[in-house]
Amino acid sequence: MIILPPRTNGWKAMILRFFKKPRWQHRDPGVRRIAVEAGRLDQETLLAIIRDDGDSGVRRAVCGKLEHLPTLMNLVATADAGNAARLRLQEILGGSCITSNTLEQRIRQVSSLQDFDLLFALARQGDEVAIRRAALERLTDPGQILAVALDDSASSIRLLAVEMLGDRASLTKVVQHLGKRDKTAYRLARGKLKELTEREAMPAMLATRCQSLCAQLERLGQHGNWAEDRARLTHLEQLWGEMDGPLDALWQNEFETLRSHFLERYAAYRSDNQSKLAAAERQLQRRAEKQALVTRLQEESRGLSAEALKLLIEDCERQWRDLTDGEEGQEPALEQAFSQLQQEQRQHLEQLNRAKSASNELMIEMRRLEAALGAESPLEIATVHQSIKSGQALLDELSAAPHLRERFDTLCQEITARFDAQRSLAHERLQHLPEQLDKLADWLDQGELKRAEGLHAAVRSQCDLIKRSGVSGSSRASSEQRLRELSGKIVELRNWRKWSTDQHREQLCDQIEQLVNSEGTDEAIVDRLRQLQRDWNRLERSASHNSSLLRERFDLAAKDIQRRCQTFLEAQAELRHNNRLEKEALCAQLEDFLKTADWEQIDWKKAVKAERETRAAWRRTGEVSQRYHRALESRFRRGQRKIESRFAQERKQNLAFRRGLITRMKTLIENSDSEQSITEARKLQQQWHTTVTASRAEENRIWQEFRTAADQVFERHRNSQQLEQRQLEHNLEQRRLLCQRLSALGETAGEEDIEQLERAADEIHELWRESSNLALPKKQQEPLEIEWQSAQAKIRQRIDLLLTLRAQTEVAALGIRAGLCHRLETAPNPGDMATLAEVEKAWNEAPEIVSSADREIIEQRYRTARYLFDEPVKARETLLATQLDNTAIRSRLCLHLEIIAGIDSPPEWTEERMAFQVARLTGRMRDGTDDPLSHANALELEKNWYLTGSAPPPQAESLEARFQAIKQVLTGATHH
Repeated sequence: MIILPPRTNGWKAMILRFFKKPRWQHRDPGVRRIAVEAGRLDQETLLAIIRDDGDSGVRRAVCGKLEHLPTLMNLVATADAGNAARLRLQEILGGSCITSNTLEQRIRQVSSLQDFDLLFALARQGDEVAIRRAALERLTDPGQILAVALDDSASSIRLLAVEMLGDRASLTKVVQHLGKRDKTAYRLARGKLKELTEREAMPAMLATRCQSLCAQLERLGQHGNWAEDRARLTHLEQLWGEMDGPLDALWQNEFETLRSHFLERYAAYRSDNQSKLAAAERQLQRRAEKQALVTRLQEESRGLSAEALKLLIEDCERQWRDLTDGEEGQEPALEQAFSQLQQEQRQHLEQLNRAKSASNELMIEMRRLEAALGAESPLEIATVHQSIKSGQALLDELSAAPHLRERFDTLCQEITARFDAQRSLAHERLQHLPEQLDKLADWLDQGELKRAEGLHAAVRSQCDLIKRSGVSGSSRASSEQRLRELSGKIVELRNWRKWSTDQHREQLCDQIEQLVNSEGTDEAIVDRLRQLQRDWNRLERSASHNSSLLRERFDLAAKDIQRRCQTFLEAQAELRHNNRLEKEALCAQLEDFLKTADWEQIDWKKAVKAERETRAAWRRTGEVSQRYHRALESRFRRGQRKIESRFAQERKQNLAFRRGLITRMKTLIENSDSEQSITEARKLQQQWHTTVTASRAEENRIWQEFRTAADQVFERHRNSQQLEQRQLEHNLEQRRLLCQRLSALGETAGEEDIEQLERAADEIHELWRESSNLALPKKQQEPLEIEWQSAQAKIRQRIDLLLTLRAQTEVAALGIRAGLCHRLETAPNPGDMATLAEVEKAWNEAPEIVSSADREIIEQRYRTARYLFDEPVKARETLLATQLDNTAIRSRLCLHLEIIAGIDSPPEWTEERMAFQVARLTGRMRDGTDDPLSHANALELEKNWYLTGSAPPPQAESLEARFQAIKQVLTGATHH
C-alpha cells in the first residue's frame, strides 16, 4: 500500500503551482470533457471552450452546461453539437432547469426561433404557460397546432390553439375531443365550423339570390303597370346592392342587361303616354301622402297630451281635406281607414280631457287633505271624510293613473293614522275633562284667576278637540254645560280683580313717594326704585286694565328719585356704556373672524380655543343698559351659532374620518400579510387626529375602539412573527439534521460500502437542494453553510479514503498474482510440474481482481507464463521477444517511481532522468497540465508494474531490486 503526502515546500512546488493549467485545458479530450461535466466552470469559460475546443465530445458536454442563448442558437446548426445544443435550448427555454435567463429573455428568444421542431417541442413540453404560448404563436403546421389544442393542460393555451386553427378536419377533432374538457374551446371550435360552413355555402346562396332577382327584373313591364314596375326596379336595385360577398360576373352582366332593357322600354312607354303617366304619378303621390298621413296620425298620437293630440288631429284633418278636395271616393280603403282612425282619436281625446279634469279635481282634494295634515288644529272629521270620498270617486275615473292612486292612498293612510290618534286622544281627554273642570272650579273658588284663565283656555281647546273628533255622549254634554257655568264665574272674578289691582297700585305709589324723601345711600335708593318698578311692571302684565292717573303719579315720583341720584346713575350709565362697548367689540371680533376665516385651511384647535376664550370674556363683561341687552345678546348668540355650526360640521367630518380609520384598521386584522398590515397600521396611527372634540364619552368610546383594533393588528403581527420564528427554527433544525446525517454517514462504512455510501450521500444532497428554498434565520445561514461544507468535505474525504483503500487492496491482489506470474516466468526448470501445480493452487486461492481490464491483462500474462510448461521452446522464444519490450517499460516505471520516492536512480539513468525532468517541467509550463508524477499517481505506476511482464533474467533482478527499494521507501513514508 503506497500513499505519499504531497510536498508543498520548496521553490519547485511554487513554480509548478504558478504554471499549472486547469483540467479543461488538458491535452486529453476525455479529461477536458470530464472537467466540463463536473459543472464547476463559469459561463465565460464555457464560451471560451466552445469557441476554441475542436473535440465534438467536449463541445457536446459544454452544450449541456451552457446558458448563453445566442451561442446555443448558433450551435444548433453545427454537425457535432447541434443535437446537444437543441436539447439544451429546449431545457432552458422550456423552464425545466434553473438558469440566469429571465422569463422575458426566454420569451424573446422563442419569438425569434426558426426551428419549428424545437418550437413544437416547447409548445408541447414547456413548463411555463408564457413559453408555451410564445412557441404556439410561431407554429404554422395545423397538425402541430391541433396536438397542442388537444393535449395542453392550460385552458388559455388550448383556446389560443383553437383560434389559430382554420381547417375543417382539425376543428372537427377539437369538437370531438374537447366537448367535456373545455367548454370555451369547444364553443369556439363549433362557432368556427359554423362560419366555415356558411362561407362554403355563400356562393350557392348568392347564385340563388341573383337568379331570383334577375327573374323578378325580367318580369317587369310585362303587365303594363309601368309606374309600379318602375318603383319595383328601384327596390330591386337596392336589394342587389345589399348582397354581401363577391358576385359572379355573369350574374352581374345579366342584371345590368335586364335593367337596361326595362329602362329602354319604360322610356319608350313614357314618350308615348306622357299625360297618362303624369296623372298616374300624381295619383301615386297623393296615395303615398294619404298613407303617410294615416301613419302619422296613428304613430304620433301615442303618448301625447290632450292639447297636443287635438292639434295633431286638426292638422291631419286639414291636410286630408286638401288631398281629397274634389276627388272623394277614389281611395275607399284609405278613406275608411282614415275615418275610423279619426273617430278613434277623437274618442281618445275625450277620454284625455275627462282624465285631465278628474286629475285637476283630484289634485284639489289632495291639496285639501295635505293642508289638513299640515295644520296644527285638530282634523274636522266631516270635512276630511268628504274629501276622501270625492277623491275615491275621481280615482275610479282615472284607472290609468297609478302614481296618483299611490299618492292618494298614502295621504289617506296618513289621515287615518292621524285621525285614529286624534280620536284616541279625544277619548282620553274626555275621561280627564271632569277632573280638569273640578280643578278649574277650585282655582276660581280660591281666587287664582291667572291660573284659572290658563286652565280655562286648555279645557276649551280640549272640548274643541272632542267635538272635531266626533266623540259624543252624555259626559260630553254635561262637561260642556259645566264649562259654560265656570266661564261666567271667570268673568265675575275678573271684575273683582280689577278693583284689587287698583288698590295695589295705590300702595306702590305711596311707597315710591316715601322713597323720595327717605335717607340712605344712592345705591340703596336706586336698588329700591328698581324693585318698585319691577313690581309695577309685573302688576301691569297680570292686570286686565291700566290706570293712567296712577301711572302718572308713579312715574312722577320715580323722576324725582332719579334727579336726586343723578350722579350715581350717571356713573352706572358710564359703566354700562363701557360694558356695551366691550361686548360690541367682542361681537365685531367674532363677526370679523366669521367673515375672514378660511374654513378649508383653518387650524381647528386654535379656533376652538379662541371661541372658548371669547365666551369667557363675554361672561366676565358686566351688565349693559336694558335697551341694549337683548340686541347684544342676540348678536353674540347669532355669531356663536354660526361658529358652532362650523364646529358641528367639522366635528361630524372628523368623526366620520376617524371612524373610517377604525374601519380600515379592522380590515387589517384579516390581512394575511402581517408586515403590510403593520406598515398600514402605523400610517393609520399617524393619520389619527382630532380637530373639534365631541363629547367626552364619544371621544373615549371612539378612541378605545381604534386602540382595540390597533392592538389586535399588532397582536396578530406578534403571533405571526412568533409563528414565523418557529418555522425558521424548524427549517434550521431540518437542515442541521441533514448536516449531521451527512457527517455521520462515513463513520462505520467500509470498502464494500462505497456505492451505498455514495447513494446515501446523493440522497442527502438532493434533500439539501430541495430544502434550499426554506427560509432560515439570517444569523444562522453562514454558520449552517460552513457546517454543510465541512460535512461535505468530511464525507468526500471518507469516500476518497475508502476508494484509496480499495485501490490499494486491488493493487495488492494484483501484486500477488503478478508474483505468481513472475515465479513461472523465472522458473529454472519449465518441466517441474510440482511447481506448476503449486502456482496454480495459489493462483486459484489468490484474491479476485475487480477491474475486468486489469483482470484480462494479468490473466493473459499468466497464460503466457503457463505456456512455458506446455511448449517450453516455442513459449520461451515468444517470452524473450516480449521481455525485451518489458525491460524498457519497467525501466521507465522505476525511473518515474524513483522520482516520486525522491531517491537516486542508477548512474546509467542519471542523464535520462535529468532529460525527463526538464521535459516534464517544460511541458507543464507550456500546457498547464497536472503533474503526471504526483504522489497520487504512485499507486497507478505500481499497478502498471504488476501488469507489465518480467524482463530478461539479467535485467529482471536489477529492476526487481530497484522496485523493491522504491516500494520500501514509499511504504516507510506512508507509515511515517
